[in-house]
Amino acid sequence: MSNIPPMAVGSLDADPLLAWRKQIVALLMRLFIVVIIPMMLVNGLMSIWLGQWQFVLYHVSSTLLVFAVVLAHRTPYQLRGVLLVSYFLLTTLGGVYVFGLFGIAPGILFLTTVLAVLLLGQRAAYSVIAIGVVGVLIILTSFRLGIRPYPLAPLDAATTWPMILNNLILLGGVSSLLVIIIGSLLRAYQTSLEATRNALAQLEQTNARLEQSLITNSELNQANADMRIRQATEAALSEQLRYAETLARCSRILLVQGADAPAWQPVVQQAVTTLYSALNCSHLALHIFPRPDAAEVEQVGIVIEGHTPDTVPVRQFRVHREHLPPILRATIEQGVIVAGPIDQLFPPGTRAHTLLASNGVQSMLGLGLHIAPHWQGALAAGDNQADRIWDDATLRLLRTGLEMIKAFIQQWEMANALRARNDAAEAATRAKSAFLANMSHEIRTPLNAVIGMAALLQESRLDQEQRIFVDTIRTGGEALLAVISDILDFSRIESGQLELELAAFDLHHYLKTTVDLVAHSAYTKNLAMTCHIAPDVPQIVQGDAARLRQILLNLLGNAVKFTSQGEVALEVTLHDQPNPDGVEITFQVRDTGIGMSAEQLERVFAPFVQADSSTARRYGGTGLGLAISQQLVHLMGGTISATSSLGHGSIFSLNLPFTHAHPADLPQPSPALLVTDHPLKILVAEDNHVNQEVVRRMVTRLGHHVTIVDDGQAAVDALLEERYDVVFMDIQMPRLDGAEAIQAIRAYGNAIAQPRIIVLTANALDSERDRLLHMGADGYLSKPIQPLDLQEILSYQPPLPPAPAASEAELIDWKHLEMLAQSLGLDGKANDFNLAQLFEEALLPQLDQLESAVAHTDWEATRRIAHRLRGGSLQLGAHALATLCTQLEQTSNPQTTCDLAGQVRPCYQATAARLHQRFPR
Repeated sequence: MSNIPPMAVGSLDADPLLAWRKQIVALLMRLFIVVIIPMMLVNGLMSIWLGQWQFVLYHVSSTLLVFAVVLAHRTPYQLRGVLLVSYFLLTTLGGVYVFGLFGIAPGILFLTTVLAVLLLGQRAAYSVIAIGVVGVLIILTSFRLGIRPYPLAPLDAATTWPMILNNLILLGGVSSLLVIIIGSLLRAYQTSLEATRNALAQLEQTNARLEQSLITNSELNQANADMRIRQATEAALSEQLRYAETLARCSRILLVQGADAPAWQPVVQQAVTTLYSALNCSHLALHIFPRPDAAEVEQVGIVIEGHTPDTVPVRQFRVHREHLPPILRATIEQGVIVAGPIDQLFPPGTRAHTLLASNGVQSMLGLGLHIAPHWQGALAAGDNQADRIWDDATLRLLRTGLEMIKAFIQQWEMANALRARNDAAEAATRAKSAFLANMSHEIRTPLNAVIGMAALLQESRLDQEQRIFVDTIRTGGEALLAVISDILDFSRIESGQLELELAAFDLHHYLKTTVDLVAHSAYTKNLAMTCHIAPDVPQIVQGDAARLRQILLNLLGNAVKFTSQGEVALEVTLHDQPNPDGVEITFQVRDTGIGMSAEQLERVFAPFVQADSSTARRYGGTGLGLAISQQLVHLMGGTISATSSLGHGSIFSLNLPFTHAHPADLPQPSPALLVTDHPLKILVAEDNHVNQEVVRRMVTRLGHHVTIVDDGQAAVDALLEERYDVVFMDIQMPRLDGAEAIQAIRAYGNAIAQPRIIVLTANALDSERDRLLHMGADGYLSKPIQPLDLQEILSYQPPLPPAPAASEAELIDWKHLEMLAQSLGLDGKANDFNLAQLFEEALLPQLDQLESAVAHTDWEATRRIAHRLRGGSLQLGAHALATLCTQLEQTSNPQTTCDLAGQVRPCYQATAARLHQRFPR
């Protein structure tokens, strides 16, 4: 029996008890051959000896039947166990029935119970015990009741050799069977323990591997968490970068396109659309409420919006501040951001709720727009998801964008108001200039004839009386010219256009001739006229001699005018305080005239002011002389003061600085009128017949050939037919005025022989002279024309002009451009966007529009586009381009407009090339 193998242990997922039971069944089948058959033979022989043939037949047949079925290959395990247990149970009951309690039948019952527990389980063992006990009880009861006699006498049968042998075999077989079963059970248990220990060892290894896996998984989870954090950080940085680029685009829109925009709404529309493009929402709208102090016609709000193409624009709805709930309105007015589902912000049924719901908006974010001191509107972002979370980055983007829009609106309003004031001031200045120009023209034109003819008469043969008459005519004309000059000088000084002409001059000679100019008037009033120059006063100095004479003539003329008896004196001394740059000279004009009161003395230098109305009626004058003198003194760097007492005369003192000069620095005296050896062909365009005659006689006396025409168109026609060296062009003429005639002549270019064009203008304003020179004139003569001035300008040979070339400094204002680059965060390094690209994107479309307007001869659109292009050029530091646009905006001549427009693109290309060198991509 030792070669019987122990029960094999299956895999960890098999049932060990089931495997062991199957092994016991197989073991019993082996024991059947070794133990049961011998026992059956012994028991059968014993039964035959006892005469129990029926039991023998039953026992043999049942044993063979049961083991035949059990040994069958396809018999299920459960059936085998049931048959074996049933076989031993029936054998036990049959033994008790045949032999009684004699023998080992009770022991077999015990063995049957053990087999039931081992093969079929605890419940089956209880059933076997119950059946066995009940069966034995029934059999014993039948013995007791005499139903069946007790089979054997125990004491008699026990001593027989067959019974002893049978019992020994049965006891040995049963005991061996129990030993084998229990031993197999113990070995199976030991094997199970070893398998368990192995399984535990494997489990520990598995646990170790699991722990390592957990550690690895933990590291992977940490790595995944770090990766998610990094991805979230990168996403946040990407979003911030996108938002920063959006704000930069808004800044460029507001700075460049809004610089000279005629209205702020289109510019803000572009800015709101730019903000919307960076947000993942369905709507973004800027609601501008009407101001509380707005006029009735302005009581309409404005909605500037951005939205997806498939959404209904909110422009068809208008929400006033009164349509908002009071709590929400108060919150926004305090500058607090409101956000959340619309059902929480607005009660259903209200206008705001209806507006948002009809556009599919379920969640809203609102920021108030405050333009001091009023709450002016709100920037509202809407989304079609009610659970939309508005993060801090979005809030910062919208808040910053709204602040930029607010600053732009405020700046535009201030700039617009300033433009309106500037336009009004410029209109007033133009009106003033036009008035002065007209006045100068209307008065100087006849004066030109009067003084010119007087000058021609003075050079003719006259008797003494005729010469007195001519001198009186010329003196009166020059006096009237002095009044006009005072008015024009005051206008120049007031506008800051008067410039000093510094040159070396003989101070002593100028002082004496100045006194001589007023001496005749003093002598006619029997006044003493004196001039005292201190010995230490230098004779040759550098300064503006004409303005000094103008000041002194005004002071001396006033002194003679307001003095009836006594004297008028001029004293010139060297100032006590040393001047390292030159000398400071004091001029003092003293008279014994009517004097002034303290009140009159306080306003003596005010313009258009005289002592009283009777003074103006009695002595005449414009009241501008002293005001002009004071401003001229200040312009020359000196001081002027006055002391006076009523009835005791006045003293005017002025201190003026001069620099040292040498006699060699003095200008050469003007030559006398000479007849030229090289006569010129001169064309005179003048509509006044007296002035025609004056100019004709003056030019003819200089030896030149003269042709006279009456207007500018006739001058242009004459130049088309014949070549002229010089054209004298009056400005105010019928048909075609002088300025338009100059532009028309210059527009022919090399198609005609271009003459020198000299403007004859009665307008003494410097701005008008500069305008004419800019249009193409080569020089100008102010009426009344003096013969020496005419001779000088005809003898002047202009130098050849150099080829025009704009320097880098003229092209671009680099200092302004660097400040702009810093404010926009764009440096000179290569990047995706820089100022060169901004220059092209902002100005190139406007340049195309300008050329299109010129091609269609739309001059009004040309001036409007030039104005806008000038603003963008100035904003980007394109100085030369801005200057061209200014000239385009101001000109009204079509040919000049075409010429200037043709220069714009080359200037733009040169500027763009320099910007690309400075700011490479």
